[in-house]
Amino acid sequence: MTDHFDVFLSHNSHDKPAVIALARKLKAHGLKVWLDAWELRPGQPWQEALEQIIETTQTAAVLVGNDGFGPWQSREMRGCLSEFAEHGKAVVPVLLPSCPTDVPKLPFFLKQLTWVDLRDGKEEQGFYHLIWGITGKKPKELEDAEEENLIVPAIQTLIVPTQEAREREPIPHIHGWPSDKVQALQRDTAQSLGLATTFRDALQSGGEGPLLAVIPAGSYLMGSPDDEPERYDDEGPRHTVSFSKPFAIGVYAVTFDEYDRYCKAVKKSLVRDQAWGRGRQPVINVSWEDAAAYCAWLTGQTGKQYRLPTEAEWEYACRAGTDTPFYFGTTISAQQANFNRDTGSTVSVDKFQPNAFGLYQMHGNVWEWCEDGKRKYSEETQIDPVGPTGAARVVRGGSWFNLARDCRSAYRRNFAPDDRDYDTGFCCARVQS
Repeated sequence: MTDHFDVFLSHNSHDKPAVIALARKLKAHGLKVWLDAWELRPGQPWQEALEQIIETTQTAAVLVGNDGFGPWQSREMRGCLSEFAEHGKAVVPVLLPSCPTDVPKLPFFLKQLTWVDLRDGKEEQGFYHLIWGITGKKPKELEDAEEENLIVPAIQTLIVPTQEAREREPIPHIHGWPSDKVQALQRDTAQSLGLATTFRDALQSGGEGPLLAVIPAGSYLMGSPDDEPERYDDEGPRHTVSFSKPFAIGVYAVTFDEYDRYCKAVKKSLVRDQAWGRGRQPVINVSWEDAAAYCAWLTGQTGKQYRLPTEAEWEYACRAGTDTPFYFGTTISAQQANFNRDTGSTVSVDKFQPNAFGLYQMHGNVWEWCEDGKRKYSEETQIDPVGPTGAARVVRGGSWFNLARDCRSAYRRNFAPDDRDYDTGFCCARVQS
């Protein structure tokens, strides 16, 4: 029979003596505590332990001492604590007696929660507040306590879902932002989600899915300005598009290695590589239908919602705050992208420099399928727009075969969903719940 626990103590190993003392005190009050020193089996993979914690524990207490977050706590944040919040379980942050007055820098995820403060003579009252947070029942010892003295100032509620907190914040208009400001927003967003800026989801069958980058909520100008050289009419009118929630998108186009694994898993014939090689080359000769099926397989394997990016998401991710025809500037060269038939084939997905979001080859190499069809632009602001889902689907980014004009951030083309060609691949998006 699997043991169930009242609380998991997430902590920096530098605080181990204080944490063990706290665990013993909680245990003496009848609580069952998951502490690595007591429960982690020698040789047990940490990922397996995190999965066990999520399954068997009702509450997580995040303990912060003098040195702030430890490296393992950061892994726990990404792999465990965000799952607690998503499943409606409590996460209770705790300031240990050793935590300085100037609290160390902490993830946005934790800043939204009411803290239990064990510092400066508050240890006894704080301990009973911790029991309250763990059990959901107020101990009798707190009935007459002055609670305002035990709460970190300016934090009002016990548990605020991170998504709710983000929705109250104004959506930043990132169009024209410098790369360092874009990257800071990306880091803050990832931290608020309990994720690294780039991450992979585990597959049920073993291994991991494609590398993804967190893309923050924000707005931008979609389309090209009237004076952009070689623009097409369907790239206008330029208009504001806003995304109300962050999402994630593939750092690279899906590779042959990744797609071949899927084909073998579902007993599907491998697609042709034109004798250009497989491995880290972008998968080609895949239709929209093939790409959508791969995303559906990832959804089943990970328990997260995967799909192709919408056309609006793709351009937002490609631009990464830029206002120029290409994310690296006004012109394009063979040192920046694979286009204009210069190589006569695709190249490895990690060649050339990425954009500010860390995404590679958004210009050239392979066309990338989008979820939707072409939407007719208007000057009206759009929020989370999705184009029609009729016969034709949008492709973006140009390919190794195309001229510079077709590789611009704003350029739009559509293919039939069953088309397969040696210049067309895709990347995946993951919806943030």
